[in-house]
Amino acid sequence: MFAVDLGTSKVVAAAAELGSGGEIHVTGVGVAGSTGVRRGVVVDLGAAAEGVATAVERAQRMAGCAFGRVVLGLSGGSVASANERVAIDVADPDEVSEQDVARALAAAREVLPGEARALVHAVPRHFILDGVDGIRQPAGLAGARLELETHVVTAPSGVLRNAVRTAERAGLSVAEVTLNGLAAAEAVTTSEERERGVMVVDVGAGCTDVVILTDGAPVFTAVVPVGGDLIRNDIAAGLHLSLERAEALKVEQGCCAAGLAEPGRVVELDPGRTRTVAEAELAEIVAARAEEMLSQVADTLRRSGAARDLGGGVVLTGGASRLRGLPALALRVLSMPGRVASPRGCADVDDLLGAPACAAAVGLLQLAAAGLQPAPQQVAATASRRRRGWMDWLPRRR
Repeated sequence: MFAVDLGTSKVVAAAAELGSGGEIHVTGVGVAGSTGVRRGVVVDLGAAAEGVATAVERAQRMAGCAFGRVVLGLSGGSVASANERVAIDVADPDEVSEQDVARALAAAREVLPGEARALVHAVPRHFILDGVDGIRQPAGLAGARLELETHVVTAPSGVLRNAVRTAERAGLSVAEVTLNGLAAAEAVTTSEERERGVMVVDVGAGCTDVVILTDGAPVFTAVVPVGGDLIRNDIAAGLHLSLERAEALKVEQGCCAAGLAEPGRVVELDPGRTRTVAEAELAEIVAARAEEMLSQVADTLRRSGAARDLGGGVVLTGGASRLRGLPALALRVLSMPGRVASPRGCADVDDLLGAPACAAAVGLLQLAAAGLQPAPQQVAATASRRRRGWMDWLPRRR
């Protein structure tokens, strides 16, 4: 199985095999710089495809095999979400059958996304049977009217088409497209956090994916159009540096509070050591922009209406989440505790994809695995056990 995370600053391509027990073994990883993508959206097909092709070639070389159909992850592009309900009449009110459940799931996937928009996800949250909600497995129960609440995620049609064309121009065939934030949420949260309610903030270079999960499934999804590049650009402008050097300072020396800087310590601004700046001054630049970014996340959280349901706090991931002091800043700005998370759920992931920047790539592999595992009666089999994550609801590819 194969995944490609098409990001603003980098492309991550990954190959993996599914073990006999359902475990995921990563066999190849390739990373390449990404150009032609701005704030998660493809703006230059040729340049973006070149980055994808390079990352895939490196992953293929490590894995020793050619890529087949891929799960493609993307961010940005005016992503919107809503929670919709569909309803069907149960064939035999004496007992809801698996076929009734399958009909409800099929109806949910037929929700019209609106003009010039495309459906990215339709993730079932729970069933309602004759007005009783919170039901995860209605098969076997008695009832006449079966409803299904579904978390629907849409994006502009052109954004999705251009992402797919980028992959195709790089020689790939796309099995499905998913939002990186949802993929990252699967890779970095625990089942308890998803049940209690948790907000995942996946901080990329050009944008930040925000996903809120309650009762085990997504309830709100959005993309904030700022990311780590906001901090890098301000360092470059304020200290008169190249973008490359500013990025290095952000990663190596950046922290989100002047109080974290060592008193009297200076940071070298160039290799010739002709210019320096106090570490505290660098911290002030980083902290101001990080707070601006989290303030936009806070605005998004208020818009979601789900702030009171987040007993699991906030999980920070993505490349820019490594900034020192970011969880403390998140506590102050978002008024909830947070942690920085690396991806889990794949064998050998610590060696190959263990950094927070690779959370989406790991989640994409988990999505690919969910689509490959055989499940002739997938809905009943999945819902009758405790769900590993929201991806357990997804229909399996044949």
